[in-house]
Amino acid sequence: MNRPCRKHRNSGGCRKPIIDIDVVKSAAGVPKAIKALEEAGYKHLGDLGITGREAFESPTDLPAHHLYVVVPGSRERTCAM
Repeated sequence: MNRPCRKHRNSGGCRKPIIDIDVVKSAAGVPKAIKALEEAGYKHLGDLGITGREAFESPTDLPAHHLYVVVPGSRERTCAM
């Protein structure tokens, strides 16, 4: 299926079929957020080399998406704005 190309605000390329979701937490709140997301069925993948961002794999029973817990002021958070 050919879909029209819409520019993705971060990369300048076409939009991705999978959305990114940022959960913004203080650095002190990150461990609690990780625990809560793991209890909800998300798989914690670590920071994947980006300090201030914790990545998660979505549960298989939800539509595909990328979920991140990010700290305000982190490089990843400021690049996405």
